[in-house]
Amino acid sequence: MLYEYDAIGHEAVFLNHYDLSARVAKYTPAQWREFLMDSRVLEFLSEEQTLMQQTNLRKLLKGLDGNTRSTGQAQLINTLLGTTTTTKKKDGPIFIYSYVPLNEEEQHAPNTSTLKINPFKTNSDE
Repeated sequence: MLYEYDAIGHEAVFLNHYDLSARVAKYTPAQWREFLMDSRVLEFLSEEQTLMQQTNLRKLLKGLDGNTRSTGQAQLINTLLGTTTTTKKKDGPIFIYSYVPLNEEEQHAPNTSTLKINPFKTNSDE
């Protein structure tokens, strides 16, 4: 499928699985969908999109003159700048540390140990 996809050329980046099936009838839309959902293809398409956005932004910026007061152009630039900034969202567990006092039974349990230092205090807190 990759060979067929590459044979379409740069236009393939803009085609969905139905359009690809219409172009290359030997694969069904479901097969093309599976191809497009492959992690390697998704990464490639994401990189292509980012590259195109950055290139279009540079072209747009090149065409600006200092006297243009077009609101639409300013909005377009702002939108393109927003889509090209790559801030990665941090995923993963969130840990919240807190102190919960022991009740009477927990204080006298044989498997309980009490810290004599504050584990949350750092040298900079002094």
